[in-house]
Amino acid sequence: MNITELARQLNVSPEVLREKLPELGFDIGKRAIKIDNVLAQRVKAAWQGMEAEEARKRKAAERKAENQVTDEKEEIAVEDKKVISIPDTLTVNEFAERLSMPVAKVMTLLMQNGIMATLNERIDYETAAILAEDLDYVVERDVTEAEIGAEDKKRAKLEKVLGTQKKENLADRPPVVVVMGHVDHGKTKLLDAIRKTNVVDGESGGITQHIGAYQVEKNGRKMTFIDTPGHEAFSMMRVRGGQVADVAILVVAADDGIMPQTLESLNVIQKEEIPFVIAINKIDKPDADIDRIKQQLSELNLAPEDWGGKAVTAEISAKENIGIDELLETVLLVVDLEELKADPNADACGTVVEAKVDKGEGPIATVIVHAGTLKVGDNVVVGDAYGRIKSLIDFNGERIQKAGPSMPVKIIGLKTPAAVGDLCERVESLKNAKKKKNYHIQMEEKPAVVVAAESSDDESDVKEFPIILRVDVLGSLEAVVSSLAKLVHPEVRVKVVRQGLGDFTEGDIKQAVDLGAALVGFNVTLSAAAKEASSRFEEKIEPHNFTIIYELVDYVKDELEKMLDPEVSEKIVSKAQVIALFKQTGKENIIGGRVEEGTLKKGSRVRVMRKGEEVADAMLAELQSAKQPIDSIKSGSEFGAKVVSDVELAENDVLVAFEVEKKKRTFNS
Repeated sequence: MNITELARQLNVSPEVLREKLPELGFDIGKRAIKIDNVLAQRVKAAWQGMEAEEARKRKAAERKAENQVTDEKEEIAVEDKKVISIPDTLTVNEFAERLSMPVAKVMTLLMQNGIMATLNERIDYETAAILAEDLDYVVERDVTEAEIGAEDKKRAKLEKVLGTQKKENLADRPPVVVVMGHVDHGKTKLLDAIRKTNVVDGESGGITQHIGAYQVEKNGRKMTFIDTPGHEAFSMMRVRGGQVADVAILVVAADDGIMPQTLESLNVIQKEEIPFVIAINKIDKPDADIDRIKQQLSELNLAPEDWGGKAVTAEISAKENIGIDELLETVLLVVDLEELKADPNADACGTVVEAKVDKGEGPIATVIVHAGTLKVGDNVVVGDAYGRIKSLIDFNGERIQKAGPSMPVKIIGLKTPAAVGDLCERVESLKNAKKKKNYHIQMEEKPAVVVAAESSDDESDVKEFPIILRVDVLGSLEAVVSSLAKLVHPEVRVKVVRQGLGDFTEGDIKQAVDLGAALVGFNVTLSAAAKEASSRFEEKIEPHNFTIIYELVDYVKDELEKMLDPEVSEKIVSKAQVIALFKQTGKENIIGGRVEEGTLKKGSRVRVMRKGEEVADAMLAELQSAKQPIDSIKSGSEFGAKVVSDVELAENDVLVAFEVEKKKRTFNS
């Protein structure tokens, strides 16, 4: 949608719209001409909310000006006013009930304010608040469970479950430590040093692709570590890691410094109010500058303890195994201040930090147990998934019979895939869980919310790149979809027509052929049925498989760039003047001329300029010199030529020869 059209719909000038958009949280640039239609709808909604809020404030100010009285009278007036609680949206009928007024009267009041609404139509908070204040009510926002975000609901539910623990049964539990930081700063190498394993070599490109949860022992005390990826595609994973951790290790490379994902991780840590230790890694490198890192930390109000601040730091080299023991001891000291305890006899609950579908064992969920003890044979509900635990597998791959507080464990036995971040609860019976039909993970048919479901007239020229997306685990799916959603361009877009977990199916092949969609996979391949289906088509259907997520995103971005119309520019290569017109037949002009600038070539496209104005586009069909055919002639030379033009040429016309250059556009151009 054009900015001008959006401004017209909002009844403001384009200049005012551009000025206001950053205040509403939309930064599209001062020179933007077009805006994505999905973003335009969000702008409209935000704009309407802003106008409603301004109207409410204006009315409140007007009433205050009209009713200026003494402070005491104002206090008495406020006490006499009725208080009404209004949610984000409610029906007209519900609004009438809260006002204790006949619904017909409320509808009449709405009509008087220019709002035509029936009994069961919903109105927003701003509209209801303005009307209620006009009726002399004191308005409060009603934040009910329906308005609470999904993550807040999970958090509230977890707190409720943890609140059932008995104080007399509380016992010390291992701390859950999350390792965070920028890509390639050595987070996984640090865990390698701690676990005495070599996980990083098993990760594609040396970049952690999934959250891993592991347990180690230090000074006779167990510690659970969560490794979160550092690449920008995994911001959602980092947030999730912060939500289940007790303490964080923020890794900063001594040879690199504070980077974007360092700041992002720090924001997550501070938002979740997690105590943390800053591990300054790679101190063994020749270009390591520890003082520079500490200076950067001080600029972020994180002055290290040895600089007189409160930030706890540790200097390490994960590669050379320097300072690892001291780091672990520092983490334990920080943890001791938290007094971490849990009731191992309470109803078991935990949070899913990874989920996938295994070919042989079906849905698998990796859970960090918060309280209670999960046992083989327990019935569990994990979000909207459920099942009976058939097996528990610890971080070493060993099958175990039970898992207590703070222990990471893989659960096998779920009927459907769990969602990362879901709460896992032990229940006595699965009777109620089996009644649920709307599982929120319908991976086979669920479309990705990467593009708008509908296209308006303004988007009729937007080209779409359809893909069928398959990944190995849910965490990766979140990261891929989130990254693809950032590929925003007014002319092209990616459309995920189907997404799922596991290998490509026969249905994927058929849909790819029907829609002309590309098969894009992450750590998956074609199933046997899909290979057979692919062989039945003349054109072989090959999936584009990747093991590093940002390479997958780069592939999609490259395909989108190929769909962009090239940037067309013209380059003037020569100018010539018509000296004489010898013959004119139809569109053919036989002329004599002289090259004034550059080199004139046979076959050139030329513009015919007459008295400084363009009169025609033409083609230099033939070129001669001394009555001999030639391919080109340089400046200062005379020539004869056949020029094909819709307009009859004349003496003193100027022929401007030009070449059209087509330049491939990038996604940001």
